[in-house]
Amino acid sequence: MSPTTLRPGARALGALLVSAALVGASSAAFADVAPDASGTPTTSASPSVSPTETSPGPSATASPSPSATATPSATATPSATATPTPTSSSSSADAAAGLVPGGTSARYGIAAAAGPATSTDPVLVGADYLERELVTTKYTLPIVFGGVEYPQYGLVADAVLALDAAGTGQDAAAVATRTLADHLVDYLGFGDATEVPAGPLAKLLNVAVAQGVDPTAFGGTDLVATLQGLEQPTGRFSDRSQYGDNSNTFGQSFALIGLTRAGVGVSPQARAYLVAQQCPGGGFQLYETDAGCTSDTAADPDATAMAVQALLVVGGQAAAASAGLDYLAGLQDASGGVPGAGLTATLNANSTGLAGQAFLAGGRTAQARAAVRYLTTLQYGCALPAVLRGGIAYDSAAYQTQVTKGAGAVTTDQDRRSTSQGLLALAGVPLGAVTAAGAEAQAPSLACAAAAAGLATAGLVAAAVPAAAAACSGTSGVTVVVDTGSSVVTACAPGDPSSGLQALSLAGFGVTQVQTQPGFVCRINDFPGSDPCHSTPPATAYWAYYHAARGGSWSYSSTGAGSYDPQPGTVQGWRFGSGQQPRIAPPAPSATTSTPRTTSTPRTTTAAPKPASSPRRTPTAPRATNGSTAAGTTPATPEARPSTAPSGSATATPSPSASASGPASGSPSPTDDATPTDGPTPVASAPTSGDAEPGGVPLLAGGALIALVAGGAGWTVWRRRG
Repeated sequence: MSPTTLRPGARALGALLVSAALVGASSAAFADVAPDASGTPTTSASPSVSPTETSPGPSATASPSPSATATPSATATPSATATPTPTSSSSSADAAAGLVPGGTSARYGIAAAAGPATSTDPVLVGADYLERELVTTKYTLPIVFGGVEYPQYGLVADAVLALDAAGTGQDAAAVATRTLADHLVDYLGFGDATEVPAGPLAKLLNVAVAQGVDPTAFGGTDLVATLQGLEQPTGRFSDRSQYGDNSNTFGQSFALIGLTRAGVGVSPQARAYLVAQQCPGGGFQLYETDAGCTSDTAADPDATAMAVQALLVVGGQAAAASAGLDYLAGLQDASGGVPGAGLTATLNANSTGLAGQAFLAGGRTAQARAAVRYLTTLQYGCALPAVLRGGIAYDSAAYQTQVTKGAGAVTTDQDRRSTSQGLLALAGVPLGAVTAAGAEAQAPSLACAAAAAGLATAGLVAAAVPAAAAACSGTSGVTVVVDTGSSVVTACAPGDPSSGLQALSLAGFGVTQVQTQPGFVCRINDFPGSDPCHSTPPATAYWAYYHAARGGSWSYSSTGAGSYDPQPGTVQGWRFGSGQQPRIAPPAPSATTSTPRTTSTPRTTTAAPKPASSPRRTPTAPRATNGSTAAGTTPATPEARPSTAPSGSATATPSPSASASGPASGSPSPTDDATPTDGPTPVASAPTSGDAEPGGVPLLAGGALIALVAGGAGWTVWRRRG
């Protein structure tokens, strides 16, 4: 979303970005790009097309470099055994009237211990994705425009907070924190220390507190005193800039959380100013005004999630926080997803991640768990290239795009953004409680086992099946049985999968969805290989989904695998054909073989119900959100066990919106605070602020965002979706 007032250079860069059609950028896509007095975006150095010579930002003319050592070098890569040693800050020498000088911080990051090498925990493998991206990009997570890489320090800050919340990846988080300190002036003012935006400054304060770094001596700057100096008599934390004030509710919320956690507290005026931004219906507006919010049309889900967390941290505003949570709960889809506002009014990982944190902070456990369930359906698993594994997609359309690319899929800026914000909710840690204390040094990678013998003849891709494929032992994990019709493979999904699709993926099976109906399972481990997966499979050749108790009998699932929540100790069954049960009985608790079991003799079974002329369940009509076309089903608040919610939303998978526009202006804004402080919600076409862009990433087969077809073919389609 763009602010009402755009900096001159922001308009120029925004036009270039629109023409470049960078699809999927978040509302803060280019927040780190600041113009000089002439209106031309500048930085402290000329851009280079070489990734290893990336400058702090775009420039039209060469400018003096803040420091010859400011850019992270290859030697900054964190080791597995030690916390990086702090270096001097390049920004301290550039401190001017805009920044309150501070000392030299004694450390960056908290000493961490070694952790496991591999895991199937969605939180840990999500952290591994961010850790890899930080190291690979030398802790800049750049955006590429015109062949030139531009560092995005606001996104780096988001990644550090996500790693802290995940409790791992501290080797990378420590180096990233040091990088932020070294480039403080580059991030805040693009080399101009007199430019001090409130939102990014407040975000850095939160990073320093979470990392255990002295916030009064961060990169040669006292973040606490500088931020306090931005507070106006009204209580608003405003930008100190020659280009005007573009501060917003995101920055105000970050300021309240950061100052409170730093131990200095906030003024009654600052708290009251945030409360005034609450609209009559409980939501909060993104674009602050001294008069406050008077219309629900201005309410923004992302801003609401941030404001609720801030009010719960400072305390004394229980009623306002509760109303905000009610507003978010009313927007939550049956899948657990939460939409953004305006052009981002579709279910997405960024908005869901923020809302999930708010639900956690406010004790709304059912809604928080539903948000987690949605996010896990957007996380890349073993069926996708290693570079993507663990990342979280922006939405199911973005996930499907990567799945369609297959081995050619590569990570995107949008993937990094949606993972950073989605991981916060997956980790179950609100912003007010994020800390690196007790975290591990390095995140484990996703455990994708080697091929199992004898599966190639069955048409299954052995590489996606665990080497120790077998039924789970005892009452832990979910046993998964996959029957192609000629061979049966049994595997164990460890832990407590949140959906049948996640159980399938955690057990090591790759999933391919129908291109035109994301959520419908077309192939498991590339079987059947002859199906192009463009349209919904016929009723005589599809993957039927069953579940059962250990040692019990199969029951055809009337709830799709994307929404069904299997309990630990149970069995999930998949059979390719016309709806028959798997040809083996659900393994009993004592079944603990060490290798995949292959069954060649089919057993007599009873076929599943034949397609009826009308659907058993009537799909809910699509819901229009904030003026957009059908964005989902009628909002429903998940019950105590959100896993039992309806199987999917009633609309086709939404694509990222065209841009993140402001109140009336559709122009993208390259100001760091023009939108939710570095971009919580990715938008589709032209990025609008320095910290966001395209992407989104599902780990399993994007479950609930599917269109249910009513009428004669409705039941057939619905019963075959994943």
